Amino acid sequence: MLSYPLKRHFRWKWFPYFALGGGFIALVVIIVVNIALTGYETVTVFRSDYGTRQTHWYDRFRTKEPAPLCDTRVFNVGDAFTTNYTLFAWTLESITVANAGSSGLAYNGSTLTDCDISSLFITGDLKSWTISFVVLISCSKNQEYDITATTRFSISSLPGSYSPLLGKARSLEAGGQGDKRAIIIDWFRIRVANIDLASRVSTAFQNSGETNYVVASLQVDFHHCPLSLGPKASCGIKAPSYLVSSSTLVYPDGTLSEYNAYYPVDDTNQFNIDDDIAGPLNNIIRVIHAAARVDLGIDSPNNLILHSEVANASLVTTFPITDLNPTNDTSASLLSDWINPTSVIKPYMPVNVSGPAELEVVYLCRLQHRKAAGQLFISVLVATLSMFSSGWALFLSVATIVAKRQDTTANICEGHCGQWHKNGEVINSSYSSDLRRRLGQKEYEPVENIPFESIENRPRSVQNVD
Repeated sequence: MLSYPLKRHFRWKWFPYFALGGGFIALVVIIVVNIALTGYETVTVFRSDYGTRQTHWYDRFRTKEPAPLCDTRVFNVGDAFTTNYTLFAWTLESITVANAGSSGLAYNGSTLTDCDISSLFITGDLKSWTISFVVLISCSKNQEYDITATTRFSISSLPGSYSPLLGKARSLEAGGQGDKRAIIIDWFRIRVANIDLASRVSTAFQNSGETNYVVASLQVDFHHCPLSLGPKASCGIKAPSYLVSSSTLVYPDGTLSEYNAYYPVDDTNQFNIDDDIAGPLNNIIRVIHAAARVDLGIDSPNNLILHSEVANASLVTTFPITDLNPTNDTSASLLSDWINPTSVIKPYMPVNVSGPAELEVVYLCRLQHRKAAGQLFISVLVATLSMFSSGWALFLSVATIVAKRQDTTANICEGHCGQWHKNGEVINSSYSSDLRRRLGQKEYEPVENIPFESIENRPRSVQNVD
């Protein structure tokens, strides 16, 4: 077996120090980089905040803002959602303009500043002492999205009819997780308003000899006034305007009285909301309109729930005396309870909102957690050895190319492959580079390139022994 030293020389005396020093610095840098690249693992967690962020020691080296850590939540038609005020449970009714595929709504934690109540549907049945509500809200923003959503609830004297406000069911008084807003909106506002209406309808029915209408159903449309219009928008300062676009009254004998505001008024299309129910209905409409806007986080000056001083301008303060309600209490109990709160109501006042509403959503987020010590060491070691060995080989290759361009004798193997020849004569590799250059020596050539005559004239150092 042949044994010989292998050395490579460069003409630069400073080159070894530069190579070793630079290599050490590069090694340290690679270790630090690999700790950041391979020392952490992705863990999937649930978060309620889409804007969840993480801070790491290597953030100072980032050149741009990191991408969101949480996935966007996508809603489809029929999905239920609530806002962070959790007063109502909403159901997505339609997506006219989708921002996720052809039929989805992508949500990433933005505030509902482009949403407002559009319509209210009311059906009251005297026979069952039940009033059902459907509230329709619409949200639209330029051409990004256009959706509608509804919430349904009812107020009834029947114990088997259970459909409370979501906020009431989750309120502190109910042992849930809600807040006191739901108590005052559900019980002291909507229920009291319905008591006023039921009292007037019941009295009218009895005084009519039980011939007056027993079912009233109507649709109310509102002027769209989202928070994006600004706090000084006139629709948020003046008393909210609304239009009873259609109404139907059902009498005990099954006959109907119908009205549609979009058709011409004639003998068969007469406005049928009389003075017996007009005042209480106005108060119910105002209260539910204000409650829906509270759930959307719209703090407008004309919201009678958030600003009790405007209640007098929004509510009917005195119900009129009619033929069917000649002795009924003419003072609206809703207004008196609101302006002069009792000791029962005072703990729940004032009602306020903290800002525009957001959807109550749980997001799937991917966070970076540092690996365990053993895993961290192995990951960094493997990555560092791979990167450093590749970089070192590349560095030497580049250095060799540069050195050979300046000195043809640079980076010569001095060993078995380092022997030189001239005209077939072997020259000791220990000669200096200057001597070789003066002799015009060439680098080692393969055996097949040496002239045959040179091989025959060479002295044989090894003889065959038979």
